[in-house]
Amino acid sequence: MKMNFAHAWAGRFLPGLSLVLLVAAGQAHADAAGDVAALLKSGQNEAALARADEQLRKQPRDPQLRFLQGLALTNLGRKADALSVFGALTRDYPKLAEPHNNMAVIHAGSGRYDEALAALNKAIQIDPNYATAYENLADLHLQMAQQALGKLVQLSPGNEAARQRQAQLRKIGDAQAAGPTPAPAAASVTEKPASAVEKPAAAPDNEAALSVVRGWAAAWSARDVDAYLAFYGPDFRTPRQESRSAWEAKRRELIQGKSRIAVEVDAPQVAVSGATATVRFRQNYSSDNFTSKERKTLVLRKYDDGWKIVEERAGA
Repeated sequence: MKMNFAHAWAGRFLPGLSLVLLVAAGQAHADAAGDVAALLKSGQNEAALARADEQLRKQPRDPQLRFLQGLALTNLGRKADALSVFGALTRDYPKLAEPHNNMAVIHAGSGRYDEALAALNKAIQIDPNYATAYENLADLHLQMAQQALGKLVQLSPGNEAARQRQAQLRKIGDAQAAGPTPAPAAASVTEKPASAVEKPAAAPDNEAALSVVRGWAAAWSARDVDAYLAFYGPDFRTPRQESRSAWEAKRRELIQGKSRIAVEVDAPQVAVSGATATVRFRQNYSSDNFTSKERKTLVLRKYDDGWKIVEERAGA
């Protein structure tokens, strides 16, 4: 039976780039990431890795490129190097769940089920609404159950109940490996087969907008000011009608002046209407000597290169 890890480019799934554009650092880097993703999709893993390495020499902290670098290394069978890349991402951007999911892919593929289980549980702890991690967790438990029943039948050949359960699980595994007919690409950003209960048409945009908000919080937590500011669109309405340059200078000074920042997006609610998304959540913030919890609303607009923040309101 093959586990289907959505962001690992395994099985019937494609990468769902709208979910992994974690930190956009300008159009040039967005184009570079698109180039790497296209090379990966076409199976040109060596070329993808070379392109990612080239761009990372220019901007070594770019999480999107680092994530794609990890995918290329995984595809090339360089599992230890891939684990190192994803592990570093979890340390630099502790609020991101996706790298933990990909670490689980590698561990599970090597038969290290306990480590895979721990990685998936960590992904779910970070993002309790991360459906992919729950799906993968179910697959992992199914594999572990098959392994345990196989050992039980080996130790107790006359255990008919164990044999029946083993046969039932084998049927499930065979059906999963065969996979249902994929739905059209527009049905989901990961091109997963449509479920019995279909998602609303706006679900991919909801997920993409929320992914941007989580990336914004991760960049803020990492004190990566350039990446943080790149989340704001050209039409962003600054507080108190100050100039964009003055606002950015203040934000840069405030963020770089802290030795530690942690920002958590808690209980988010997303509403999409056309090219506008409104994300409301509870922002849990802590830094060197300050802690706060407040309601926050971010309004995002969909540009050619993705969702960007155009309005930010506190207490709403």
